[in-house]
Amino acid sequence: WDYLRADRERFNRYFSFCIVRNPWDRLLSAYTFLSKGGNADTDRDLSIEINNSCKNFSDFVLNWLSFEKIYSIKLLNPQYIYIQSEHTGKIMISKLLRYENLQNDFEYVRKVLKLTDSLSWLNSSGRRKYQDFYNPELIKKVEYFYSTDIQLLGYTFNQDAL
Repeated sequence: WDYLRADRERFNRYFSFCIVRNPWDRLLSAYTFLSKGGNADTDRDLSIEINNSCKNFSDFVLNWLSFEKIYSIKLLNPQYIYIQSEHTGKIMISKLLRYENLQNDFEYVRKVLKLTDSLSWLNSSGRRKYQDFYNPELIKKVEYFYSTDIQLLGYTFNQDAL
């Protein structure tokens, strides 16, 4: 992002895209990934800390998670810090792809960039719907921690239920 700050006009001339994800689903995915060891090279200590400190996902959200941890651990960072202008508050990216609709959204990128490649699914956890892991208290806690993502990106908890 330092490059962007140095040459904003040049950045704005390019087509840019990023993938965003429902914050409730994303946080559960991050927890699952880290509790299973994460990336062994870079997440080892964090994985050990989470497994030693948290009995389950609910304990992770209600008792372990904090703003300090969210902003200091890249995997937990809010998405807005990567896509929103510090100065205007507007999204700086040309196209947001939604993880929940990734295959279809990527088709747009393929057309714009004239790509022939397709997406492959590499890291599927095979778990149930994220909604199955939440109760009202957990829902509210994630709303509290990720309120900017939820508002800026237009997510709701029940967005992709059933």
